[in-house]
Amino acid sequence: RALIESMVHGYAEYYPHMNVYIEQIGRIARQESQWAVEVIADTHKYEELVVGILRQGQKEGTLRDDLPVNVVSMALFGMINWMYRWYRPTYAETPEEIARSMAEIFLGGFEVKK
Repeated sequence: RALIESMVHGYAEYYPHMNVYIEQIGRIARQESQWAVEVIADTHKYEELVVGILRQGQKEGTLRDDLPVNVVSMALFGMINWMYRWYRPTYAETPEEIARSMAEIFLGGFEVKK
């Protein structure tokens, strides 16, 4: 939950910069400038951090271990990154409400049922 909350709040806090980043990451990846190389390296570090957090949840038994963590992480990124298509600071729900809803949706399928 904390990971999803952090991702959503970061997206909202850095709006509209995150919109531009999400829309342009493919173009950035094709560039050969030092700046582009650094942006892509930072993106990979963040992706690895998220995968690590999800793996930790699997090892601790709080997240299902029968699903490939790489697929699950891409599903999470897909859900969060799609915010660029609809999120605006004037959106009816607050970032807190969005984060809670996304956590419920995501964890509803990935969390270990007790």
